[in-house]
Amino acid sequence: MVQTKEQYKYLHEALAEALLIGTHHWVTRQFESIYNLMIGKDIESSKTRIEQQFELITKSAYYARGQNAAIATGLVNDHIGTQNEAMIMKATESKPQCIVLSALGESRAFIALTSLHDDTAENFWSLVGKQACKTMIEFSNRSEGLHKADTYLGQKKGGRVGRYYVTLTEESNDRGFEERTYSYKEDTKGSSLKTFKQFYMPGMNKDPDRQCMLDLIEAILTWQSQLSTDTPILIKDGSNFHRSGLVMVLMSEICRIVKHDGKINLVETVVSMKHQEKHIIHSAAQLRICYDAILAYVQKPGIYQNLCLSTE
Repeated sequence: MVQTKEQYKYLHEALAEALLIGTHHWVTRQFESIYNLMIGKDIESSKTRIEQQFELITKSAYYARGQNAAIATGLVNDHIGTQNEAMIMKATESKPQCIVLSALGESRAFIALTSLHDDTAENFWSLVGKQACKTMIEFSNRSEGLHKADTYLGQKKGGRVGRYYVTLTEESNDRGFEERTYSYKEDTKGSSLKTFKQFYMPGMNKDPDRQCMLDLIEAILTWQSQLSTDTPILIKDGSNFHRSGLVMVLMSEICRIVKHDGKINLVETVVSMKHQEKHIIHSAAQLRICYDAILAYVQKPGIYQNLCLSTE
């Protein structure tokens, strides 16, 4: 039995960790109660339970990281495996740094690009074609103008980009982000015309607005309804995943809610993502944003909640 102060402390910490980063699921009807619990504080504690949870998640990720991450310096190529592995390639100025991230059992749900240069246009479309990508999310940087993307996606008027023919076919900006649709085709015999969408989010290195993130995710999932290893989503974010991490976590969790009839496991999603890349959800404030956004999602019927609530 417990005989020392150190043993008691160990049991207390183990119990706290089990309660705050456990693996159990919630259902949508429970989430408001869970939310209210997590934003509160324990007696004699100056920290909210969300703040305590973030500290435990960070501690867990510190020990686990390195085994689960699939990090590649350079463009992802055909050597990406099915177990969240990537070929390490020599970095050059014409190749962006890539990180392959798994989510909900999909080993290549996201391919995150931390940088792109003007001379990567052909390599970029090669990546899109080889990985069968349909979707890209881009977050603006302070040093980039609003249409910086045109330099590597191809000019608005369309035309040849290396061995690819690329044309901007549609553009809209009505919900706080820009949506651009491209058609592209490789200059090889038998190559077919394909469609690719870019969702461009301004923000100047600050956390996106909660409602804007939900609108963005709804638009993306209308276009590409699920996360898939076969069609990974590209993400470009020069803010060290501070913004894209929020969107990846929320999109993963919303896909879980829809796919599994209202089941929620936000903690599992954050832990899994943070084990792969430490900068994802980099503060307790960002974890609170995740809780706020999921609560808003499950409380709003119709446009955001395309799931059967009979399980509730």
